[in-house]
Amino acid sequence: SSGINAEYGLTGEEFPYRSTITAYIARLDVSARGVWSLMEKIFLDVRVFNVHASSNTKLSIEKEIENKEDEKNRAYRDRVLKVDKSLFTTVVISTSGLIGVEADKLFKRVAALLARRTGHTCPDSIRYIR
Repeated sequence: SSGINAEYGLTGEEFPYRSTITAYIARLDVSARGVWSLMEKIFLDVRVFNVHASSNTKLSIEKEIENKEDEKNRAYRDRVLKVDKSLFTTVVISTSGLIGVEADKLFKRVAALLARRTGHTCPDSIRYIR
């Protein structure tokens, strides 16, 4: 299985959700520093889902995105905050191009950082990211 190991294993922490990942090492998709604040480490977990799959047609796309964000947050957020002392952002994207609230905030932040570094405008940077 590919992914980024959360740096530290569990040492007896308790979590409010039974769905929190409690394996000794959590597998997350991306880690980075300096996204939300200077030198702060962030872990990202990405979920792309097909809006036309039969399991995703019962609710609106917006509600499906919200549910999938909640699922990822219950699985990883408390563990990353308590054990790794880092931030966690979930990135949920539909195959039709809609993105979750957290992914939208992340993309805007990365676009602002990229624009500042490259001299491009934020809208140009957002188009590049998407």
